[in-house]
Amino acid sequence: MCRLFAFSFPKHSTQELRVTCIDAFRELARSGNVFSTSLPGHADGWGIAVYKEDSSSPSVYKSLSSGADDRDFDIHSFIEEGKAESGIAHLRKKTVGELALPNTHPFISGKYSFIHNGTIASDRDVYHTLAPSCEGSTDSERLFRKFLEIKKSNADKEELSTLHAYLEMIMATKKEHPEYSAINTILHDGDNLYVSRVINLERGDHTKEVLENYYTLYIGTTICGGTIVASEALSSEIISSQTLLPNNSLSVISLMDGSLRTYTVL
Repeated sequence: MCRLFAFSFPKHSTQELRVTCIDAFRELARSGNVFSTSLPGHADGWGIAVYKEDSSSPSVYKSLSSGADDRDFDIHSFIEEGKAESGIAHLRKKTVGELALPNTHPFISGKYSFIHNGTIASDRDVYHTLAPSCEGSTDSERLFRKFLEIKKSNADKEELSTLHAYLEMIMATKKEHPEYSAINTILHDGDNLYVSRVINLERGDHTKEVLENYYTLYIGTTICGGTIVASEALSSEIISSQTLLPNNSLSVISLMDGSLRTYTVL
């Protein structure tokens, strides 16, 4: 159980606006929505991947401390005013995998960065089938590795597009691991954000209403025209609008023009 965040700030956006947006998300480490059976907070580490104007791969920062109180969560050291920057961030509430840096999101491979909220499988013997080789011990990382394997699966032909590989990963996971709780994810490839909101409303551990109210994902815009995606609607005077993404959807947000395409995941 975690909180997800993505951002894209245009060059003309002020540092104050950038810090305010990220701080609004950071507060979820302390006050973010949880199930009634869970302790408050998402305090089992944090991570952020930032894509700079002059680099195709992200700069990554991680910690095992709570994002709410960690002095190393220094937004000014991540974000630089006067440049177009984007990235993804994650606040962890661990379920599968111990508290360790290799289990801390985002997961990175080349130009790709990835974060996830939900449980695919809690039994290690089961979730190893997602992907056999990982640095850590989470099902979330294996979900990412599964996408990378599908992306490269047609090595003798042209590689699958990121969109098609991502969609195939989600559909295969739903079929092969019907016990999943949610495949709420954000993938960043330097040019686009791929955002999935896929909730298993047939699980018996919570009511459909509880599941729908916890596994939320909102897309919004800032007053300067930037884009944000967050697990919860963020309270901030600089966010002009926020819209809840539908269940069983995969949305692609272009970071070049801010356009949004949304597909249904069957």
